[in-house]
Amino acid sequence: QPRSTGVRLSVEDRVMKAGEEVEISLTAEQFNEVHGMQLTLSHLGMELISIDGRAIEMTADHVGKVSKDKTTMSWASANGKTVVQGSEVMRMTFRATKAQQLSKALQITSEVTGAEAYVGTDMERGGIVLEMRGKEGRPFEVGQNEPNPWKTSTVINYTLPQAGIVKLTILDVTGKVIRTYDSKGEAGQNQATITREHLDGASGILIYKVESGAFSTQRKMLVIE
Repeated sequence: QPRSTGVRLSVEDRVMKAGEEVEISLTAEQFNEVHGMQLTLSHLGMELISIDGRAIEMTADHVGKVSKDKTTMSWASANGKTVVQGSEVMRMTFRATKAQQLSKALQITSEVTGAEAYVGTDMERGGIVLEMRGKEGRPFEVGQNEPNPWKTSTVINYTLPQAGIVKLTILDVTGKVIRTYDSKGEAGQNQATITREHLDGASGILIYKVESGAFSTQRKMLVIE
């Protein structure tokens, strides 16, 4: 079994429209002394048109089509290859067959060909990880509210890839909306404070959902009497 992450690649998340041709740049987050790697790429709702190597030699010869939404890849180099963090490793072009977010469609798996990288002079086996970046390199993240459980007020911290309108919705476990807040969020760290008066007497397990642009995440919180 791979003992550690040998290679970390990242790609900028985006929304795709049906029929759109989408060019995706895979960037090095960790790519040091890599002698080879292999993986299965799952791309649901996306048809692969081409793969071009940038920092590494990667051509159609290194790629095998398994099905319309699965592709295997295998690459090796006589000398260990190091790619500077933030540099483009390879570029892929897809045609989106449905409208969706890239992060829901694109994954590195071991389904057909095991995802492994061979690193360093000892050819140590490591895993391969694909990370999604928001625009400007920031992820979209929603933290657990603090404190939790809470009685009088609580704070929700969240990170936005870019500035934009944020919709915060409080729901009960049946999905009934208790309260909605609209605000302008800044790129980076933000926070929202919820007080008991805002909840119209609701308590117990509630759900809070944060939405901004194409991003959406929800978590549970516990309001106590």
